[in-house]
Amino acid sequence: MKSFALICLFSLLSFSGKTQLTSSPHHFGLHAGFTTGLGLSYRYWPKKIGVQLTAAPQFSKNYFNIYSGLTGLLSIKKNATSEFFTYLGASLNSTKDDYYVYENGTYYQNLKVDNKLNIGLGIGFRVTFLKVFDVNFQGGYGVYDITKNIRSRPTGEIGLYYRY
Repeated sequence: MKSFALICLFSLLSFSGKTQLTSSPHHFGLHAGFTTGLGLSYRYWPKKIGVQLTAAPQFSKNYFNIYSGLTGLLSIKKNATSEFFTYLGASLNSTKDDYYVYENGTYYQNLKVDNKLNIGLGIGFRVTFLKVFDVNFQGGYGVYDITKNIRSRPTGEIGLYYRY
């Protein structure tokens, strides 16, 4: 698995030498992060400061879950094909589960609602390839479930974006 990740990274870096960052501040893509959210993502990053919104709802008849995130981005160093940045992210995982329990010959309806708020701070590296695509690798430190069972540990985030 590590070899595959390294091959992908080196391939992207080799593509990036032939392209340049475009000036478009609008980015749309897929993002996965423990403290920045999971799902479809939109970034608005016009200059040095940017913002990212990420969300992915899941639902069925008796179940609903949304994992959303809001992230602030700050560019540190930028060149023609890559960028080094820092980020501050917050994600909310909200779940509503409506299920039935059979007890003493009777069915009872239970409703379980659970909200988990995570925050994280770290650094990231963005590489451009094929002139309009960006791949982002982010890592830092996160504080998880800060409303109930607070715990902390390193965090990782990754994203693939199209700039339009």
